[in-house]
Amino acid sequence: MTPAEALAGIKLIAESAKALGNILPSSGKLRSELSKVHSSLVQAQQVALDLQTALATANQRVFELEEQIKKGLDWTTELERYELTEITAGVVVYRLKASAQKSDEAPHSLCVQCAQDGKKAFLQRKTIGTKGFLDCPRCNAAIADGTFVNWI
Repeated sequence: MTPAEALAGIKLIAESAKALGNILPSSGKLRSELSKVHSSLVQAQQVALDLQTALATANQRVFELEEQIKKGLDWTTELERYELTEITAGVVVYRLKASAQKSDEAPHSLCVQCAQDGKKAFLQRKTIGTKGFLDCPRCNAAIADGTFVNWI
């Protein structure tokens, strides 16, 4: 039995108890007992409505959590295409594995901080003066890659 069916059953019984109280002869004790039954059924109906609302809320939350898990699994699968690579002493990036590179994909590296946040941010090579950097457009990290540019 679904919550909606249970709720409909309680409502039907409550209406029947109320109708029965109206058509029976004026017996004070019988009317009093039917009134108690009706009151209890109305309370039960409210509890059933509250439970139905709570169930709907719980179902929505389960759906949201399942979506988060799916996104996490998808990201974990995507991140497996990369390897943590030290590009200079103490500086690491996620570099695309050669074996995982698709035919239409250029070699590239990802920002470690963004990757840990579940975001894919491609590092862009930039120069400041004569020093080479990898710049993250998402978190604005400037990662020294140990290269130098000779402008002569």
